Amino acid sequence: MKALYYGWKKQTYLTKISKPGLVRRPSNGSRSKNTSSHYCFERLTTLCLASQVFFALGNTGSAVYRRWLADELLYAMPEKLKTPQILKLAPLLGIDILHLKHPDPDSAATVSIDHPSLQICGSWKKLSIRSSNAPGARTGFAACAFDGQLYILGGEKCNEGPYYRDFWVLDLGKLDGWSRLPDFPAPEATTGKLIGFEMIPHSDGRLFVFTGWDSAIVFFDPKQCRWEVMRTTFIQDAKMPKWPYRGLGIIEYTAQCVGDRLYIFGGLHKGSVIGTDLLMELHIPSRKWRRLSGSAVPKPCASSPGPRERCHSWVSKDKERIFFMFGQSDRPTAELIQQTHDAPPFYSHAYADLWSWDINAEQWRRERLRGNIPSSRAEMACTYNPILDKVIVFGGYSPSVPTWLEDLDDIVSYSYYADTFIADVSASGSPVSWKQVLTRGFPTYRAESTLVTDTRTGKVFLFGGYKNNVYVPSRNPTPESSSRSFSDLWQLRLDCPGGFFDGVNLEEEARTAKVGPWARCFYVRIDGAMEAVWWYVTIFTCLNLHKFKLSPGGRHLQWPGVLL
Repeated sequence: MKALYYGWKKQTYLTKISKPGLVRRPSNGSRSKNTSSHYCFERLTTLCLASQVFFALGNTGSAVYRRWLADELLYAMPEKLKTPQILKLAPLLGIDILHLKHPDPDSAATVSIDHPSLQICGSWKKLSIRSSNAPGARTGFAACAFDGQLYILGGEKCNEGPYYRDFWVLDLGKLDGWSRLPDFPAPEATTGKLIGFEMIPHSDGRLFVFTGWDSAIVFFDPKQCRWEVMRTTFIQDAKMPKWPYRGLGIIEYTAQCVGDRLYIFGGLHKGSVIGTDLLMELHIPSRKWRRLSGSAVPKPCASSPGPRERCHSWVSKDKERIFFMFGQSDRPTAELIQQTHDAPPFYSHAYADLWSWDINAEQWRRERLRGNIPSSRAEMACTYNPILDKVIVFGGYSPSVPTWLEDLDDIVSYSYYADTFIADVSASGSPVSWKQVLTRGFPTYRAESTLVTDTRTGKVFLFGGYKNNVYVPSRNPTPESSSRSFSDLWQLRLDCPGGFFDGVNLEEEARTAKVGPWARCFYVRIDGAMEAVWWYVTIFTCLNLHKFKLSPGGRHLQWPGVLL
């Protein structure tokens, strides 16, 4: 099942541009038959204005997302609702901004903080770890940070493998090299490939890994440097008379540990590849599981989060609420194996919502997203920084927002992100307002990376992930793989108290920072011809221009592949 899922999920979908140029939902008006033209006009106007506002802020992801929603709404609208007032909005729509990346490299070098309540200055610094013994490039791994140590477990290099079961640790204070720990003890025959699991630290130092194949849970004890298995039992109830994942396993869930209780939410299994809305709790001292909300095979419910996988979560500072943000429902795979809530290709749904679970009252609450918010996505990296008391989000993937690849003259049905966002949180842990972190350079567009906080210092680190070779071409692509994974380590520095921004030279970054897969250069005129001179590189090393490709408009020279 995992092989089927991963092969389908990361497959590249290409659709040749035509007019209107995109694969769309059938325009039968079924979704709008009870909708008034006045509502449609107000909805379209709001989406267009919001897109313009986000674009002015440099938040291209949210700008394109809202423009695409408006364009889809107009396309699917019954003809009888298309009043002259609505048709006047048509020129404001269209797909003319689908070529933008997020962030867009053409504007990243000139970003400025014009609205401090909605933007904050930041800097990504790539770290060099001098060690011949280190984890290879990977995605789909489990990771966590505890007591100043970054732990990396399992994962895969790409869809076709190799697949890993190794276990590594890095001291985030010293950054003096990776150390290999004992491999994951359970065999592949028991857990499947070690992809899509979570590693959750307990306050006593134990690192829990939940597979769902039975109610037992595996944990690593750093003090003893060994793996152990905790046998548990499940408390049955009328809605769930047996262990929900029996014989199925669960991947792509999100998990948190609060006190002596471990919480598991969402994810997908063989019985529901669209995702689940199941929230489970393990009371660690008694070793007993119980269902809190939802079911293994989801049923429609408006008062709780929809079924999803690859969402992210964090715990409020007062330990009273767990927040769950975004994620996706993989409807095409559900159709492939004829499960409920399915849909044909190009119809996966990326969520744009935020929910919280009240641990004491055991109730869900829908939260509002305010400010300069990230666009809908899954596979993003997310961390809560208790020292800054802020939530930070980086990158990710949307299966439903298309991108126009100018160089290929093609449209793909997805988008990858490398934008960064931060939110202050209230006393109850709810984000007060989001800001976009504007940086001159950034790690390349990617998904399934991990973002962690060293709680001893407040430093924020990014590791690994993957990118699509069509969305971001590789320097040395392999014909058998459509993706490339990473093993790089970055530190995010923020222009706020405790953000480690001292020493950041923004002017220098504007000249030398690598912007995702692109690198800026300067032009000089030699014998009437335009040649490129890279900053801090002599002119003679740059005249061999066959190594480079001039991008449209001559604004950048770029490698045929990724510059990291």
